[in-house]
Amino acid sequence: MIKASMSAILLFILATNASAYGWVPEDCPGPPPKEWAAYEKEVRTAIPSSTVYVPKPFPVTEAEIITDLKHQYFRIWKSTKRAKIPKEELPLLDGLETGALRFHVEKVVDWTPLRCHPKYPSPFYYFVRVFNPREGELARFLVEKSGLLAQWANVPEDANLKARWLEALPAIPANLAEIKAKYGIQGTDAQYVTTVAGTTRCPRTRPCVAFKARGKMYLFDRTERDGLFEFTPQSPGVTSEEMRERARGGAGATARGVDTRVMGLFSVGNRWV
Repeated sequence: MIKASMSAILLFILATNASAYGWVPEDCPGPPPKEWAAYEKEVRTAIPSSTVYVPKPFPVTEAEIITDLKHQYFRIWKSTKRAKIPKEELPLLDGLETGALRFHVEKVVDWTPLRCHPKYPSPFYYFVRVFNPREGELARFLVEKSGLLAQWANVPEDANLKARWLEALPAIPANLAEIKAKYGIQGTDAQYVTTVAGTTRCPRTRPCVAFKARGKMYLFDRTERDGLFEFTPQSPGVTSEEMRERARGGAGATARGVDTRVMGLFSVGNRWV
């Protein structure tokens, strides 16, 4: 089902950023603040005792990203006795020390207000999934563009919660295939995104997928109830009922129940819609 935005008119401009940072419906206004350059210099010139020090500032390669991640993770726990370390962290610590873990790195475009933070901009972050070959996924780390570790989350131990957590993040090609089967829409320029939202849920550790199709932009949220949100620069959006009528004639589309609620405000770059 496609849910409509609460905005009467989508005022954001259909301007996308095709750079390595990914695209966003509307980017930060005006020229970059001077503080952004000052922060970058602070990180690049930091000494090991600094709280913003990383071995590979502003990493680009996967090896550089993992080097920064390991350095900061070990620094967090280095002064803690093993008996005091939470048990869910021990497989990570041991695996990182022995090199037994493998990593999957994705870039997630930040559509939250953090993207335009006056001092610490966050146009994107590296989404690092950590796997043990025997036990599967152990944790998800968020490494900022600067290389600094933002947060991490361990995979839930509860079997049901773990299944839902893992199911919510299929690969982008699988997302696009699901969208085509359900709605008859063939997406392009797909990317993972995080948003701040009301009814839609795209948290940083479980991002959604944004894509383009037919001159429009879409956000796909499949966490609790499948939801496809459509953006156009000219219209107030498309209601669930209207999209259901369209889907009836779409290739591969399936009839679905109608959710007549409108979604709450959520962020797209520098605006809320």
